[in-house]
Amino acid sequence: VPVRELERLGKQEGLAAEANPFTRLILLQMRNDLAFADENVRLAAHHAIDKQALSKAFYNGAAVPLSVPATPGTPGFVEGFTFPYDPDKAVELLAKAGYSKDKPVKFKFATFNGHFPSDYDIARAIAQMWKKVGIEAELEVIEYTKYFELNPGDKLPEATLYIWDNATGDPEIFTGYMLSPNLPFSSWKGEEPGKELKALFAEPNYEKRIAGYQKVNQMAVEIGATIPLLQSVQTLVRKKDLEYTKYGNGWLLGSAMKWA
Repeated sequence: VPVRELERLGKQEGLAAEANPFTRLILLQMRNDLAFADENVRLAAHHAIDKQALSKAFYNGAAVPLSVPATPGTPGFVEGFTFPYDPDKAVELLAKAGYSKDKPVKFKFATFNGHFPSDYDIARAIAQMWKKVGIEAELEVIEYTKYFELNPGDKLPEATLYIWDNATGDPEIFTGYMLSPNLPFSSWKGEEPGKELKALFAEPNYEKRIAGYQKVNQMAVEIGATIPLLQSVQTLVRKKDLEYTKYGNGWLLGSAMKWA
């Protein structure tokens, strides 16, 4: 159900409302050229986003802010690493690139409207956060089907608000697919972390592979190749006496439900 309906329905007699985080990322897909050719601009765009405010405003605080492209509890998650919300740092980085509030960097910013909960509202909020530091983003609404035409054709704008599901939780399905320049899923075509990912695709040792993905996940954020935002939530309303098994990947199985 829509997020805004959780509180209202949760107060109804006999009902329970839940917002359960699962293995879906809400992120900004980035290009490595055009206005984002300068790493300072990409990092400034990240520092300017208050993820906690986004979670509170649009998901009742249930969506976990992310600093790497992996959800908590999955192997690629990097414990202890945080990419801080720091608008002053964003202003400083933009100044290095020759931009300011009076001379903003300008680019296009694509979003869906109604594909996942609060997508368009999140994009508008981010655009306003950017405007405060010297980034002027022209919001462009695209259909979900249009995305699959633009991305393989290398025609997405500098930033695109997107979601990425990963039922397995394996980091290859997160970072490996999203940031490999040789696969059709990535708008980022930079040499890094592409060469590191190519090696990890062929790494047979599980421990080495996971350690490598954790390193790549942190590096990808530090160079501005991706901007992870939030762990998405599954919004559910059920009868209180309906018991069910919660799966970390968001599955809802009738075989795992029963009446109390």
